[in-house]
Amino acid sequence: MEAFFAGAIPQVSASTSVPSESDESWEADGLSDSGFGSSVETPKPTRQLVLPSSEVGMIMGSSTFIELESILDASKDAIDNDLFLYQTPDYQWIPSSVYRYADFLESLIIMSAEGVSGKRFYIGEDVENGHVYGLVNIAAFLAQSMKETIQYDACDENSVSQGQIQVCH
Repeated sequence: MEAFFAGAIPQVSASTSVPSESDESWEADGLSDSGFGSSVETPKPTRQLVLPSSEVGMIMGSSTFIELESILDASKDAIDNDLFLYQTPDYQWIPSSVYRYADFLESLIIMSAEGVSGKRFYIGEDVENGHVYGLVNIAAFLAQSMKETIQYDACDENSVSQGQIQVCH
C-alpha cells in the first residue's frame, strides 16, 4: 500500500470539497467512470449542499480530510489499475469492473462525514500527520474487502453456514 500513497501532497483548499454558505446550487464537479469496465464517462450525481459550519462541512473541510483526499486522488490510477484487481478463471489479475476509485472515494466521503446509525469511517485526527491513521484504516478496510469481494469482482460477500455457501445481501 505504501507505493500507492507515496509522493508529495498536492495543495487543496477546503473550497474544493465544501462550498461557501452562499452557494445555493453546488454540484459535484467532473465526470466519473461508469464502474462497469467501459470508458464511457457518466456525470456524478449532484450532492446536497454542505454548509462549512455544519458537522459534515467541518469534517470535509478539516486538514485531515483534505490531506487524505489529496493523497488518494494522487494515487487514483494506481488504485484502479493496480489495487482494485480481480482474478479471472484463467488466473489472470485484471482491473475490476465493479470496484472503481471514483465510487470508493464517494463512499468514503459519505461514510466518514455522515456514516450510518451514528457510526463513521475513521479518517484520522486533526493533528500533525493525523491523516496517516486514516490511510492505515483504509488499507485495513481494503485488505478485508479484497479477501471478501474485490478478488471475485463481486458485490456481496459469501457466507458459509452449516457447510453451505449462501450469498449475503
